[in-house]
Amino acid sequence: MGCCGSTAATPAPQEHFFTQYKLGKKLGEGAFGQVRLVVDRSTQKELAVKIVDVRERDEHGACSGAVSKSRDRVTRTEVDLWSKASGTDCEYIVKLYKSFAEKSLYYMVCEKCQCSFMDRLVEAESMSEADLAKIFRHMLLGVFHTHEVGIVHRDIKPDNFLWGGPNNSVLKLCDYGLAVMMPKTGKLSGVFGTAPYMAPEMLRNEGYDFLADVWSIGSVAYLLVFGSFPYSPSEASAPAMKKAIIEDHPPLHFPALSDAQGVVSGSLVGALDFTKMLLKRSAKQRPTAAEALRHEFVAEKVVKLPDANEFDPLLRKNAHKARSLTQQMRQKRDSTVQHGIDDLLKKLIIKNGGDISSSNIFFSEGDEKLDQEEEEPRSMEPRMKRRSSRRDVKHSTHSGVIDQSGSLKFDMSPNSAVDSRASGKSAPGDVPGLSNRC
Repeated sequence: MGCCGSTAATPAPQEHFFTQYKLGKKLGEGAFGQVRLVVDRSTQKELAVKIVDVRERDEHGACSGAVSKSRDRVTRTEVDLWSKASGTDCEYIVKLYKSFAEKSLYYMVCEKCQCSFMDRLVEAESMSEADLAKIFRHMLLGVFHTHEVGIVHRDIKPDNFLWGGPNNSVLKLCDYGLAVMMPKTGKLSGVFGTAPYMAPEMLRNEGYDFLADVWSIGSVAYLLVFGSFPYSPSEASAPAMKKAIIEDHPPLHFPALSDAQGVVSGSLVGALDFTKMLLKRSAKQRPTAAEALRHEFVAEKVVKLPDANEFDPLLRKNAHKARSLTQQMRQKRDSTVQHGIDDLLKKLIIKNGGDISSSNIFFSEGDEKLDQEEEEPRSMEPRMKRRSSRRDVKHSTHSGVIDQSGSLKFDMSPNSAVDSRASGKSAPGDVPGLSNRC
């Protein structure tokens, strides 16, 4: 299904990051890291790097200097699983090329993507059901590949998909910060991810597997078709949403197509049937990613772009609404943490013979956009507290990179391709850089 070959990510324990790459502007940031552009010194190729700080910090973000064993363990796991997912070529995931661990920082060098899924959605002049079908085929292919290598992603949501590849036409899965290997026997336990997309079996502590990711894709489909989450309790908080999913109250409801308030124009019959198939509360009745790919709605087909005259202003409004809902679930960035990472990077650049006296890489245009987004009101709690060694670490590192330049109009033509990248939780933290976009 488009995933073959072998190009494993290469750990480089004897090599040094700054001798191989030139650090560029910041693309995004999160709770414990940031994403930046980098240039390969030998090839001059532009890539992206997700940088994670594993130093201990107090409740005010002040750094003690000591390495946090739990955060270090979580980051090593992310590198290992992302490397495993990248070990077999698949154009529908952001590719990890190399990883380094130096001076309390982890560097994950990956492919650079153009923009986040939600940014492209908001900028699109129109979107048809055929466009939506292609989007979900790409999402399923990335998830299918991840499952094929034995990994459950556990944080499938719009923020963790980036547009990249040839002509930036491929939607790629990123951010393996909450991923885990599926055991050979038994089920997984523990609550991980983002509230609106969590599967019922995960929240009911019944044990879960790959099918939890399939439910999450169904939740994304519901958001795009109807303009709201499958469960939207009157109290807009993560605990209330989890309770609603557990109890199925108010019950899961699929409005009439005539009442759909999503981001798609034209017929929605196929999209609705697809969404209903994925959102089966019983995991036993839910299809696998491989089975979902055989649904007629996402079958590979020639996509006809809608005429510019078909543009409906309501679609743009609903796209902004969908993005606003996803932003409400992001973690708030800590400027103290970001300044600490920037200071350490400056010292390392100088130590390795670099010169930052005339550089503006620590004052990039991406920072202003992040600040503007942070000002948007948040009616939902950012992220669930997790139980387990990994849950105590506020690790929202996204795996994608955003290039702010260029047009963000939808190009869903058959000749267009796809690509992706990595960040922190947008890939660590919450925003276009690490945990939510990237």
